Amino acid sequence: MSDMDLVSTAGNIAARGTVGTIQAETGEGSIEISFADTAPAGSRQRLATRTGSIVVGVTDQLDARVRMATSAMFSSDYSIQVERHDGEEPNKTAHAVIGTPNADVLLESRRGEIRLQRRVVYRPTPEEPSPQTSESESTP
Repeated sequence: MSDMDLVSTAGNIAARGTVGTIQAETGEGSIEISFADTAPAGSRQRLATRTGSIVVGVTDQLDARVRMATSAMFSSDYSIQVERHDGEEPNKTAHAVIGTPNADVLLESRRGEIRLQRRVVYRPTPEEPSPQTSESESTP
């Protein structure tokens, strides 16, 4: 497990298969993160950008409360509750619980779209038995 602290003034930030906690912040860039599995219990992770979009891929085993804030659009594969805050920026927040709420994940963008996507864990199927080979019944 390793924790990551990523900061950029205006560039994009991307990480896949993160294990441990992640803190990511950029001014004008976008953030794209794919969590490997469960968020560490008791952790608080924050992904923030002023104007860029945020795309986060998680599994059903994330075990976290996800809080989102933006003035743009939310897109989620999970049920979310949206609250509007007219006259504020960001002008709306949303909340989702994925699995058991043992950790917090904060997604914040003033003007960028926030997408919370469900990632399916790849589990290979057991190999099928190889076909039986038949030997000819000829005698030498």
